[in-house]
Amino acid sequence: MNDILPKKSQSEASMRSLNNKKIAQELDKWYNLQARDLPWRESKSPDPYKVWISEIMLQQTTTKVVAGYFKRFTTKWPTVNKLAKAEIEDVYEMWQGLGYYSRARNILKTAKIVSADYKGKFPYSYKELMDLPGIGPYTSRAISSICFNEKVGVVDGNVLRVHNRLIGEKVEWWNKDFHNLTQVFSDELCKYENPSHMNQALMDLGATVCTPKKVACLVCPLKKLCNSYKAQNQNEIPLPKPRKESQTWVYQVLKKPKTTQSKKRNTGYILASNETGSPILKGKPLPAGKFKKTKVKPKTYSFMHTITKHKIYVQFIDHPKDTKNLKEYKIADLRRENPSSLIEKIWQHPDFNGKL
Repeated sequence: MNDILPKKSQSEASMRSLNNKKIAQELDKWYNLQARDLPWRESKSPDPYKVWISEIMLQQTTTKVVAGYFKRFTTKWPTVNKLAKAEIEDVYEMWQGLGYYSRARNILKTAKIVSADYKGKFPYSYKELMDLPGIGPYTSRAISSICFNEKVGVVDGNVLRVHNRLIGEKVEWWNKDFHNLTQVFSDELCKYENPSHMNQALMDLGATVCTPKKVACLVCPLKKLCNSYKAQNQNEIPLPKPRKESQTWVYQVLKKPKTTQSKKRNTGYILASNETGSPILKGKPLPAGKFKKTKVKPKTYSFMHTITKHKIYVQFIDHPKDTKNLKEYKIADLRRENPSSLIEKIWQHPDFNGKL
């Protein structure tokens, strides 16, 4: 790929050529007319609790999927003080299906801190927000700018794509250098117009107009300022991110033994081990069984689970007589120690129960 620009300085020069003041003005006008109707935007003044919950849910999950979860979650716990009193098992139950259960655990931790230490009010600055569990650079900036008008920009996949097309260069956008340049760009827009509008406008533009494919340039408010549109290379930018080579694994899980069957399934027990040979969630207990790396997909399996570059095909096998190296967990305790969606899928799968 000889046409990929290798040096940060070239991207910096292109970024300086952008009319950021005009970009901010056009985005603000567009957002006032075209802002998406989202459940966490229903109140006139943004609610930091609801913005926070929505941003955590939106990590690794689409807006369409999140909308339903968000409504159910905030109906059950309408304020951070209400959430702070919740039991972790109830939070896990409401989170089921979203995956990445560490997010649910951090949500409860943060709710307790905000309720107890901040009297139910979120800190105003992104630096203070980053001290809370599960809140990183993006989420902290989103909350502080949207809710408290702090003049800081956000950078996510949508913003990186919009910025890359505005510059109009084939760059390695996944690298830290370009991320940092985009942060400068996003921050600067917030100096010219309402930070809440700027960040939400960039998110909305990337989600609805400047999309990864089938770019809707004709309705874009920034087309006259966009170098990709001028060069008509918008379908070539951004470059596809190099994929990590995937790995195929078979996870043979022991079926649930008769001795641990419970009338109330979700209060039952499960055998687990820290020595499954798992390539993921290392050091964490997982349902008893063994992982085996393979080159081909198995002919029979109960379900497939994907974590990053790992494709895991789960098979359920009969229970051995010798279980002395295995530990019996209450399923609630195992969820608490390792809140992985893989465990939940195994627990809920009909093949896990075996034949009684």
